[in-house]
Amino acid sequence: MSTQQRLRRTPAPWWFATLAAIPLVFGVIGAQASKNSVEQELTQNAEKVLQGIGAAGASASFEGRDATVTPGSMVDPSRVEQAIADMPGVRSVVVKAAP
Repeated sequence: MSTQQRLRRTPAPWWFATLAAIPLVFGVIGAQASKNSVEQELTQNAEKVLQGIGAAGASASFEGRDATVTPGSMVDPSRVEQAIADMPGVRSVVVKAAP
């Protein structure tokens, strides 16, 4: 046997890094997509809650599970804050002054 036949090639180390990185990339993409859908769902639910309590002109936006609420000019801010805080999935509520 020649020397070349006895040597066995091993995969390059960068192949191992690539194989390990693939699941990480898909995990990050999946987490980002999930975050956006959670924010959209919470925003839709908040709009329904605000309509349900008669808070015309109030609005809510979310960053993750954290809500920022702007009550309308004719609405009690503490009532709006409590209604949003009682929603499932909401972690915190910040009330901004009405414009």
